[in-house]
Amino acid sequence: SEALLLRHSGKNTKGPIDAYNLKDDEQPLSVALTAGALASDLLEKRKTSCEADGDVASIPTFEECQTVAGRVVGVVMRMRELEQALAA
Repeated sequence: SEALLLRHSGKNTKGPIDAYNLKDDEQPLSVALTAGALASDLLEKRKTSCEADGDVASIPTFEECQTVAGRVVGVVMRMRELEQALAA
């Protein structure tokens, strides 16, 4: 959801978030890197929140973080296709 908000708000300072609307100097890899950075930031916030609540059992493992980050990158890279599929 964070990627959608950044894409539509126009306030994205992290990097390109739309693989289908790149500027001349941007590459699809930059979108994947931005999506990965978003996922890492949000997972770190989740960890901090769990620690603050004393709920260390809910802190995602390394493997869970890798899985979530991979899925976020996959969705962001295919966002336009997924939007079209949902609209159909």
